[in-house]
Amino acid sequence: MNHKKLLLTLTLCLCALLCMAVTASASEVPVHSHPVCGKTHTDIGDHTGTCEAVTWTAWDGTSEITYDSTTKTAYIYLADNVEISNALTIPQGHTLYLCLNGKTISYNGEGIIYNNGGGLIYINGAATICDCENTGCIKYEKTQKYIQISTIHSWGTLNLYGGTISRMNANDNGHAIRTRSGSEFNMYGGTVSNDGTTSALYLENATNIYDGVITCTNGRGIQTSGINLLVAGGTISAGEKEAIDLSATVLTLSGQPTITSAGTDSAVIDAGADIIKIADSFAPARCISVSKSGDNDTFAEPVEGVASLADKAQYFTSFENGKFVAYDSAANTLNLTTC
Repeated sequence: MNHKKLLLTLTLCLCALLCMAVTASASEVPVHSHPVCGKTHTDIGDHTGTCEAVTWTAWDGTSEITYDSTTKTAYIYLADNVEISNALTIPQGHTLYLCLNGKTISYNGEGIIYNNGGGLIYINGAATICDCENTGCIKYEKTQKYIQISTIHSWGTLNLYGGTISRMNANDNGHAIRTRSGSEFNMYGGTVSNDGTTSALYLENATNIYDGVITCTNGRGIQTSGINLLVAGGTISAGEKEAIDLSATVLTLSGQPTITSAGTDSAVIDAGADIIKIADSFAPARCISVSKSGDNDTFAEPVEGVASLADKAQYFTSFENGKFVAYDSAANTLNLTTC
């Protein structure tokens, strides 16, 4: 009888120990939790106020993403570096929050199929990208015959808070990020880079740049087509061409952005036939050379509510020899004037 009681007691003790071990093991599994904007919340641009931490689900980079059946939203973090062979598509009506978690998404396939502009990440819905470790990257470095293959191609909404979006070996056609008609792009941080001769950003709809780094080694930093573009901060640089090339675009400059180009054959900003709007807060880190086309030499006017642009002429120079930047007090504009 005593042997039976002893055996029962030992069995119960063993079960208790196993339960404790399982519980301890489960408690040691880290919970990935932080705001959608990164490791900690920072007010920037229109992203201000309360930004509570959310819980993110691990993703291996290849498994199908599970969206909430009601909200059609998913919060995922990249568990490890991954090479994918097909484009990741965010469906229309769905919202994906992706934390790169310091890891890298790269491509190992035979080439993204060109379909009105292809991309490694193809956004039809909405995507928010952050990186709580500040070393994460999404890169596309395939040289292929298909044109206009970008690392991210968006017809929807894209918010970038962190990580690097890189396009390498672009075959002189692809971009790091290309946005299309009906899209919206908000850049709060991170890096967008292209080592080709096109541009880091090719923008076809409303874009707001509050911070981050935009760079193209041999081409343009930003190229636009018929949009509203706000540049309120960050660093925009180009290696050979314009840092910002405008086409039928309303560019508003505010804050303290750094906008530069190492090229000698083009201005830092080519305003084309457009007129730049200047906010009262605009005080860039470096002087900006400007070029214009057409008969109108006015290149800047104030944002509504700005009293005077008199103190803004100091931030610009003329790219064209024989002209200089002058303030027209009667019109309250900045013009390129012949010496």
